[in-house]
Amino acid sequence: MFQKQSLRAVALRGLVVLCALTAAVLIGTTAVSSWAQPDHNHDHADHMHEHGDHKHAEMSPEHNADMMKNWEESMKLNEHHNRLKMFVGEWEVVTKHWMQPGGEPNISKAESECDLVFNGRYVRQTFEGVIEMPDASGKMVKQNFKGESMMGYDNVKKQYVSTWIDSMSTGIWMEHGQWDDKENGFVLYSDFVDPMTRQPSRAKSVHKFMGKDKMVSEMYKQAGPGQWYKELELTYTRDD
Repeated sequence: MFQKQSLRAVALRGLVVLCALTAAVLIGTTAVSSWAQPDHNHDHADHMHEHGDHKHAEMSPEHNADMMKNWEESMKLNEHHNRLKMFVGEWEVVTKHWMQPGGEPNISKAESECDLVFNGRYVRQTFEGVIEMPDASGKMVKQNFKGESMMGYDNVKKQYVSTWIDSMSTGIWMEHGQWDDKENGFVLYSDFVDPMTRQPSRAKSVHKFMGKDKMVSEMYKQAGPGQWYKELELTYTRDD
């Protein structure tokens, strides 16, 4: 593992140096080409400069160094990524699903496993269980259900981002949000098109930790400005 990481670090440094050299060559080539051209080409360059088309002329070594620094910063792991470790493990899940506000929830059980990937940059979850859903006639029937999610912290956007796919949909659910100290968990939001009404909708997910080996994930749908009703509640527990 140490050898692979060392090779990866060497390769990365090589890529950074290559990018810097490439930028330097481009700058040098532009300068030499401009100097070697007849005067009427200089007039054309001045004309282009006046119209704002002078990106290469402004690519100074300092500007290139700033770009490389930004790129390196976007890849660094930090305290936000460390929080993803809280998900890691094998979980037993009890799911409650409300088909309508104020109604009785459908209750089912599932299993979930979470592990870190790409050296802790993301946490990947697999989810499998049996749930009850209404068929075309409205009768509740049991169906096998599988899902997967990927969650990480985007250093550029400065927010947590999450995706979800499952065996009962064709879209990719996407969320974004922040850690909330008050909830002791993650609060994420999603703007989507409701598959039943085909209307734009908004949802909120709260993944809060109730201790070392218990987590509760709640999903709310927006009913109006500042109004949310709970659609889903998943209680995760795991053994030490």
